[in-house]
Amino acid sequence: MAETGSPVIGFKDLVYAVMTGGDTSASVAPTYGAVASLCKTAKFGYDPAATQVVAYFDDQSAYSFYSEGEKSITLETDHLTTAVKAIIYGQTVVNGVIQSGATDLPPYIAIGGKFTRGDGTFDYFWIPKVQLAKGPVNADTKGASISPQNDALTGKILNLTYNGNWMTMVNSGHATVPAATLSGWFTQPVLAATTDLNALTVTAAAGAAGKIVFTFAKTGGGNVYINDLTVINSNFIISIDSTGAIATPTSWTIGSSGAATQIVTANGLTAVKHDFTVNNVSDNYGVKNTIKAGSVTVS
Repeated sequence: MAETGSPVIGFKDLVYAVMTGGDTSASVAPTYGAVASLCKTAKFGYDPAATQVVAYFDDQSAYSFYSEGEKSITLETDHLTTAVKAIIYGQTVVNGVIQSGATDLPPYIAIGGKFTRGDGTFDYFWIPKVQLAKGPVNADTKGASISPQNDALTGKILNLTYNGNWMTMVNSGHATVPAATLSGWFTQPVLAATTDLNALTVTAAAGAAGKIVFTFAKTGGGNVYINDLTVINSNFIISIDSTGAIATPTSWTIGSSGAATQIVTANGLTAVKHDFTVNNVSDNYGVKNTIKAGSVTVS
């Protein structure tokens, strides 16, 4: 499944984790407690409070300046349990009685969840530094017909001191997102995009008739995502060993990405010994392969 332009049609799986420490400087990452369900969600939204100001010079618009203000979060739920209220609002509970007082201090929490899109993909997200506030309570008496009334919550979103980020998000259909990123998304808050800058290596072997199979791997065992645009003849110099004549493949086959190895196959070569040099092939992190030279006898 690939990422498309399909609109959001739903929202679910809202979770939270309490920030337990850290986030004191750019070198001290925040720490969090266990991830737990926050509530069932009827509505969810966030607002970066973005503003743009245009400056005019020489009788025309010349510059645009962008800024983000007091970012906020809003949501509606069926019910917050007493235990959850005590945690996110900093309230005291004694024998099931929850107290609201002037000394209540809501902690910073991370909030995560996922937006459902019409194509079956999800936008997974984390907002790593939120402080929720007690909201107003209004209720209508039950009449001839019942109209369910949602609890409303609001909160403020802050940038992390650690890296300046206030949100991370990934679409489950994106071509380069590792499966492990999605399966482990709600294990702990995700604070930043992950980048595998380890070396990209390549080996070569004879494939079926007329083929050389190049196998790419990442040092450290990370998943491989070859940039298809770098699979070009000039990055795979192949020549006939006995004459030195350049051998040009009739086509290239690029294997599936996102596993421990990714295969690129040169097709349509003659059945002789070939020398090769592979250089400047890169992955989607921008890491170019470690130059590789050798020989392969094509069957």
